[in-house]
Amino acid sequence: MKHIVLGLFLLMSAHGFTQGSMVLNSKSFLTQRKMDSSVSLALQNQSLYNLLSRSGQELAYWVNLMRKDPKAFGDQYVARFLEQFPEAISPESRELTARLASTPPLPQLIISSVLVGTAQDHANYLAEKGRISHTGRGGKSFVRRMNEAGITECAGENIFDGQDDALMVLILLLIDKGVPGAGHREALLNPTFNSIGIGVASMDSPRMVFVQQFGCQL
Repeated sequence: MKHIVLGLFLLMSAHGFTQGSMVLNSKSFLTQRKMDSSVSLALQNQSLYNLLSRSGQELAYWVNLMRKDPKAFGDQYVARFLEQFPEAISPESRELTARLASTPPLPQLIISSVLVGTAQDHANYLAEKGRISHTGRGGKSFVRRMNEAGITECAGENIFDGQDDALMVLILLLIDKGVPGAGHREALLNPTFNSIGIGVASMDSPRMVFVQQFGCQL
């Protein structure tokens, strides 16, 4: 199955656009997924967590688990993923392994009502169109969408089109195969970001579109 990732990162006046794709064997990622109670409880204690879909909640959990201990996440989940999907082994996956091993714990991301709303709206729009893009309703760019939502300092957006498995979504965004500058990875590992919103919509079974939006304004 082909997985497509699309990302745009904005920090002050600097911004960039990246896109990549990866074709994997059509099979499930089998690994023990024991929940970390501290990460799970911290999310559940946020009332806005309930605004997310099931898949969105799962992705929020895996992102924060990864940020809590990047090295442990790499050792436990990325390594196992590469064992099961050797076609994903690449210079990018090796760079990721090294990067996670040397990255200290990062701030946890708080669910933002503004970002949940804008991310879900964009996911719904992309599902209606049947293709992924950072251009939203009415031809609005990512920057314009964020500015109209009141987000003006820094923001990022990752878009994923593929299988409905939040852990796989995160790992593929982190590997960022074929993406110069690894923009999706950089957004996920950015210590400046402190808030997140996630939108999920069905393209056509089994394709799902995930929209991650990040901010540094709570």
